[in-house]
Amino acid sequence: MSTRLYISLYVSLISIVLFSCKQSDNVDDTATLLAELLGRELVVPENLNFYIQNNSIDKLNDKCDYKIIAFIDSSSCTKCSLKLQQWEDLINELSEPDKTEINLILIMNPSDISEAKYLVRANRFPFPYTIDNNRVFITANNLPADNQFNVFLTDCDNNILAVGNPISNPNIKALFRNIVSEEDEYDNLQLQKVVPASCSQKSRNVGIADSSKPIEVKFAISNTRDQSISISDVITSCDCTSALPERTIIEPKSDCFITIKIIPDNNQAGYFSQYADVYFSGYSTPIRLGISGFLNKNQFHHNSNQLTQ
Repeated sequence: MSTRLYISLYVSLISIVLFSCKQSDNVDDTATLLAELLGRELVVPENLNFYIQNNSIDKLNDKCDYKIIAFIDSSSCTKCSLKLQQWEDLINELSEPDKTEINLILIMNPSDISEAKYLVRANRFPFPYTIDNNRVFITANNLPADNQFNVFLTDCDNNILAVGNPISNPNIKALFRNIVSEEDEYDNLQLQKVVPASCSQKSRNVGIADSSKPIEVKFAISNTRDQSISISDVITSCDCTSALPERTIIEPKSDCFITIKIIPDNNQAGYFSQYADVYFSGYSTPIRLGISGFLNKNQFHHNSNQLTQ
């Protein structure tokens, strides 16, 4: 496949994926930005100090097939934003089939630096990271503020091959996999922009919940199409949140329950908000199911923190 055709196909596909999540008024703006980013060489500023766990490293490893360079802005919940285990699982998954060597570089802008460093140690995170609270990386590369455009798949020389967060979007992940495996299977990644299902109440407020008990909410997803649809993935906003569909195939005009479970931190109190994005095979736009409320420490306002739609 020629470079020009590859870029044209890629921009078309990724614009649909990012546009559907971004809810931009103009998909052309997304396509234009992607076209400007593809092929550009990313600069990793020399004044950023990198570490692997507690150990300072003098130089990043450039001896690899590909890199994923991610700027993670955790202005709210540090743990929710970093998702360290998911990054490690992703690299293992993409590297496994052909033993492709992929380096991961995390550039963090955490709201709580101490917590970020603790999470790196606790997870025994094996990849290099740096703290960049001054957003030096963003400024040096003249990148947009939108977090969707702050994660990159590059070659070994930091030339951008793809843009988007594969942790939060399975369609981006599929594109990354195709590039890394050097497969031209773009026809299989054609995505429809319509949403094939509905939910009568996508956001639920549970009121006051006890921080020592799990919070469970059931959502009913309705298939609005004339053919069966398949749930391809469910991406949650934090490791404390899980989502379990009762089945993955939803027949025409039928419903499927998805149970979202939150395990709060016992020390957490106050307002909380978590979500799960439900993706469907062949479609770019997920349904987002949200849970919010207030946590009280050791307060037993209900016999359980369970709600069913």
